[in-house]
Amino acid sequence: AWAVTEQLLTELRDAVEADGAHFLMVSNTSFTDIHADGGKADILFNTYPAMADGCWDLSKPTQQLAAIASRHKIDYLNLVPYFVDDFEVTQRESHFVIDGHWNEYGHALAAQALKEFFIQKRLP
Repeated sequence: AWAVTEQLLTELRDAVEADGAHFLMVSNTSFTDIHADGGKADILFNTYPAMADGCWDLSKPTQQLAAIASRHKIDYLNLVPYFVDDFEVTQRESHFVIDGHWNEYGHALAAQALKEFFIQKRLP
C-alpha cells in the first residue's frame, strides 16, 4: 500500500507542478496523536476492539509520509507536533472525542500552522 501511495503522491505532485502550482503534502492529526502519551489512546482501542490485540506504532503513517517527502523533495507539513505543542501549552482540545475530527479550535490551529509554514517557506 505504501508503494502505491508513494507513486500516487509523486504523480499528483508532478501534475500540480505541471500546472504551475506548488505542491504541499500535509498530514492530518487525530485525537490519539495528541494524547498518545497521556493514556487517552485507549479510546482508540475501545472504539475499535479488534485493534487491541496488536502492537501499533501510531506514528508510523507520519513517519512514512516524511520519508516519501524526503525521497522526492516534496514540501511536507506534519501537523502532529504543532498540535501536541499547542495542547501542552493551552490544554485545549482540538478534536471531537466522539469521531476524532477537528473541532472549531482544531481547524483554526491547522490554519495557523499552514500560515506559519507558508511564511517560513516563502510560499504564496
